[in-house]
Amino acid sequence: MPKKPYADTPLAKYIEKRVMELKPRKSQIEIAVEAEFVSVNMLSMLKGGSSKLPLDRVPSLARALECDPAYLLRLTLEQVEGDRQRRYNRVAGQASARIRCWFPLRAGP
Repeated sequence: MPKKPYADTPLAKYIEKRVMELKPRKSQIEIAVEAEFVSVNMLSMLKGGSSKLPLDRVPSLARALECDPAYLLRLTLEQVEGDRQRRYNRVAGQASARIRCWFPLRAGP
């Protein structure tokens, strides 16, 4: 599994964009503190895609990022759904490989 499984998600990109937009007014540490993260590194992990946003942190992060909480929730849910889809694809691929072993395809009738 990649070390940054969420790096290319819309959520990671959006958080990075909002942090940059707020940079003239507040630091990344200030945003992390406002979001009530236990570790100020959590914001960096979210931006970099190495961690996903816990659902219970959506409202506080939305306040800290000064963004619409419904939009942030939608991006978070898309990230969770993408995680489920990756797991499904992995399991389905393993099942397909097993089935192909049991019933090899033959060319022609």
